[in-house]
Amino acid sequence: MLHRAVARVRPSPPLFVLTFALLAMLGIPSVTAAYSPSRGSGSDSNTWVVKYRTDSSRYAAAAAVGNSGAKEVAEIPELDAQVVTLPAGREAQTLNSLRHDPRVVSVESDDSMQATYLPIDPHWTQEWGARAVRAPLAWNVTMGTDKTVIAVVDTGVDPRQPDLKGKVLRGWDFQNNDSNPMDDNGHGTAVAGVAAAAVNDVGIAGICLRCVILPVKVLNKAGSGSYSNIAAGIIWAAKHGADVINLSLAGPYPSTVVGDAIRFARNHGVVVVAAAGNEGSRHKFYPAAFPGVISVAATNSSDRLYNWSNRGTWVKLSAPGCAYTGSTGPIRWTWWCGTSFATPIVAGTAALIRSLRPGLSRSQVEKMLLTSTVKVRGVTEGRIDSYRAVNKANAVPLPTPTPSPTPTQTPTSSPTASAMPSSSPAG
Repeated sequence: MLHRAVARVRPSPPLFVLTFALLAMLGIPSVTAAYSPSRGSGSDSNTWVVKYRTDSSRYAAAAAVGNSGAKEVAEIPELDAQVVTLPAGREAQTLNSLRHDPRVVSVESDDSMQATYLPIDPHWTQEWGARAVRAPLAWNVTMGTDKTVIAVVDTGVDPRQPDLKGKVLRGWDFQNNDSNPMDDNGHGTAVAGVAAAAVNDVGIAGICLRCVILPVKVLNKAGSGSYSNIAAGIIWAAKHGADVINLSLAGPYPSTVVGDAIRFARNHGVVVVAAAGNEGSRHKFYPAAFPGVISVAATNSSDRLYNWSNRGTWVKLSAPGCAYTGSTGPIRWTWWCGTSFATPIVAGTAALIRSLRPGLSRSQVEKMLLTSTVKVRGVTEGRIDSYRAVNKANAVPLPTPTPSPTPTQTPTSSPTASAMPSSSPAG
């Protein structure tokens, strides 16, 4: 039997296979790659986005990247864009090459955005003041830290208030000369809530969500306190870790001892914020009118001063003056109005800045507060914008890390504490 020899002839590769091999040797992505799903940078960091002319071919785009020295890590073909990394040590030259390539429309850093944060606290919808100063946008940058201390020099603070549990440090009561600065009025607790109420599924959200409160009781049950008590309280706060002192109290006459205490605190790097008062007057009220104090008037939701708010060239800032906030007693949250409740919005913003950039000087923080405003008639600088203020701080380069002292204060959830040894609330 004759067997016919069958020659097994290897067929020539299709043209597209040869093209694929040639492109692979040249380092140019294949046709198949051009149809891959859109993809971003993924977990890669320090990436750049290069956008090409719509009439540029995929291969021309790849050539532009290759010629520049960049490396493609992803692409979004629907947008004629590639995500690339730059060779170490040649970043500037590579960017310059890409930006001067006629096939390239733009080159931008593949920067990041953050989730827009909104509190889950049930009374957040009532907090028009926090929304007016754009606190939620500020919280995308920082929510504060528990190393940043806001001293509330007031009627005391109730550490059992649900929004303040675990956030109240050991303080001092100058009215009774003991270590139990319990609030027997409600005013100080309400102020503390505006400044720093926690996000915890109850109540409200304060401006500096993670900051802690240093309670210093200088006012009595009726909301009145002597100059000497107030001065001693300011000095105590400055010596016990306060980054910011909130003074939601006011009187028509200057006191030398209170003025000296404020100077002492500022010389120790503390930002001092005080209420302008609620008399609807242009006359100076103190301690807000003392040099260096950030004086605060009260504005409504239309960015106009409330008619009861003090005003004038001696008043530096304004902030929303009515707050739904926590207090003492069976009704845990209610409305409070007055410059007393505008002041902790500014104090809380100062605390956000200090949390983000603890190395900033007092004067730097004060300048950021005074230049981060929306214009309002009746005050020198305008209404505070917390987001602008935090952004100014965020733009300051981080310094070389240096060791910092360990805070001596520790939070307590009970009114008992241990520590060292007439004005009225402004709201």
